[in-house]
Amino acid sequence: MEIGFEENIVKIVRRELGIKETQPILEWSNINNQPWAIDSSFTNSHTYGVVVKIKPEIVLDPAKIGGMYSSDQKGHSKLLGDLMCVQCRAVALEWLRSLGQ
Repeated sequence: MEIGFEENIVKIVRRELGIKETQPILEWSNINNQPWAIDSSFTNSHTYGVVVKIKPEIVLDPAKIGGMYSSDQKGHSKLLGDLMCVQCRAVALEWLRSLGQ
């Protein structure tokens, strides 16, 4: 059985953040509505950017948190400076653009 888009988001968030609660997401929104093509010599795939708000009562394992950044211009600049993955940078830049920055 194929997993739907929202179920996939929940699955990824739970796995990446080590969350045991079945439904940890308060709300989510797409950064892009059409998939971005990721073409390489080994594979062709598609990527979506998604912004997720975790329920405030969820306690995250600090070992699973790669970094924390303020939501101002200084924090955004630091985030972009720390990201080494070009796909991650592209998603972050699109997210910032959607915020008008």
